[in-house]
Amino acid sequence: MKIFGYRAESYRETADLVMLRAVEKFQEVLKMAVSLTSPGGRIGLMIGSGQVELAKGLNVEINWGDAVEIPCSNSRALLVGAKS
Repeated sequence: MKIFGYRAESYRETADLVMLRAVEKFQEVLKMAVSLTSPGGRIGLMIGSGQVELAKGLNVEINWGDAVEIPCSNSRALLVGAKS
């Protein structure tokens, strides 16, 4: 397994898992994240619970699952989807 923990702009391959966390305007970088995800790969978003429907409504090639509330957090959720 190869882990890359730097800026997405400098990654030149695709990955089986792309994770976004602490991204204020995730909807602006989600398209880049999708382009970095291998076909059949997954994207994980750590977002506010109130942003889940916004994420699911964006026009990207991701089939979203159900959001999972993060215990002991202040209304945070993990949303995971697979690239079609």
